[in-house]
Amino acid sequence: MREMQTIEYSYIVRELALFEKKHFSKIYKIRENSFRIKIGNSHIIVELPIRVGIAKYITKSENPNNFTEKIKKILDNQKLQKVSQCGNDRLLSFEFEDNILFLEMFAKGNIILTNKNRRILEVFREEKWKDRTLTKGLQYIEPQSGVVKNIEKTLSEKYIIICLLKLPLGKEYVKEMLTRCGIDEKKPGVSLTKNEISYLEKELENISENQKPYLFLENNIPVDFGLIKFKKYEKLEIKEMPSLSEAMEELYITIPKTQKNERMEKLEHRLEEQRFALEKLKKEELENKEIGGYIYTNYQKIEELLEIAKKAGINNLSEAFKNYKTLKIDKEKKEVELELEK
Repeated sequence: MREMQTIEYSYIVRELALFEKKHFSKIYKIRENSFRIKIGNSHIIVELPIRVGIAKYITKSENPNNFTEKIKKILDNQKLQKVSQCGNDRLLSFEFEDNILFLEMFAKGNIILTNKNRRILEVFREEKWKDRTLTKGLQYIEPQSGVVKNIEKTLSEKYIIICLLKLPLGKEYVKEMLTRCGIDEKKPGVSLTKNEISYLEKELENISENQKPYLFLENNIPVDFGLIKFKKYEKLEIKEMPSLSEAMEELYITIPKTQKNERMEKLEHRLEEQRFALEKLKKEELENKEIGGYIYTNYQKIEELLEIAKKAGINNLSEAFKNYKTLKIDKEKKEVELELEK
């Protein structure tokens, strides 16, 4: 599923600023890894690690669980002071009067609630890495951000597309930037010319300063969203949206339907294969019954022929069955085909 890119989190923070100075009300668990947070009279949708945005469509929530109940109790009626992106990366912080709620939108995604001193009070998913641990009672440590804003500082012997992933953009935007500059994705970063670096710098500035939410549609069905007009979608319908949140909502509300259709097609194909296999088995069963009935009817005769074959040996079968119409004798496989009637 399409995940938000780093640059899109920078943009969504500006939209979420509308929630600042409003009071926390509730948090709902929608389904596995998906939550809805009510602040003021509006809702924020959080799908770990897919997206964060303002919810336009209010989906039914699950029954309250231990995690959401504890978050609600701690944040009850607290005023949201500030929404921020941490380290220009896929990490957002919601600073309330007495607590901070962190949304980690990388790896599997996570939600962490701390006090003002960043001691962890609640965590959706306990995790442990080499340099930090997420569990109640410990100090919350932000992951080290590898984001670099200067293109020349990203360059190495690796492919240029790998180098530029250090920029605060995301893979789709890096690929677009390289396409616009006519630079091969697999070109080593250190081999870029001064002109190519200059082109990339201008394109980075262009992307950073000219962002608008777009929805890309094929046959009136949303297939993607973005903050720029991607060249790969130039043949599709491009619709400018009022907000990135609305662009995402239109896409993500469509995905379950298309996924359902794809699942149905796969199930129907599998059912057809099973029907074909069943028909084949029925046909084989009928043939085997006929063979079995024939053997049963001619059991004594077949036993006599087997006894003749054993006594004659593989090299003398032709002579032993000279009075029968022999269809085939295979000495290597020790097989004989003949008609029972002389």
